[in-house]
Amino acid sequence: MRLSIFVLLIGALLVTVSSACGSSEADPSDEIAIDEQLIVKFIDDSISADVQAILDQYDAVRIRPDLDLGGAWLLRVDPEKRAKLIEELGSHLDVEYAEPDLPVELRDD
Repeated sequence: MRLSIFVLLIGALLVTVSSACGSSEADPSDEIAIDEQLIVKFIDDSISADVQAILDQYDAVRIRPDLDLGGAWLLRVDPEKRAKLIEELGSHLDVEYAEPDLPVELRDD
């Protein structure tokens, strides 16, 4: 499980770095601040109607569905609502985990 979270975080970091480097594929209007993002992994890789209702309640939007994050979704949500949404999703039976999408610093030790 730790490895899958690490892989998801590295994937999200690479997307952020790629966008920051001015990739020709990146659209500046699509840039999202890191404090607006969270990663959610669903138990069966899909969402139920009640989870969708929770996402709608917080105006959470799936971003980068083209990325393969091992069945996890990268979501954008108002930074002021993010902690509460993570708490609510984290306690839902259909959710394996819900975490902030934080930058990862790789160290060469």
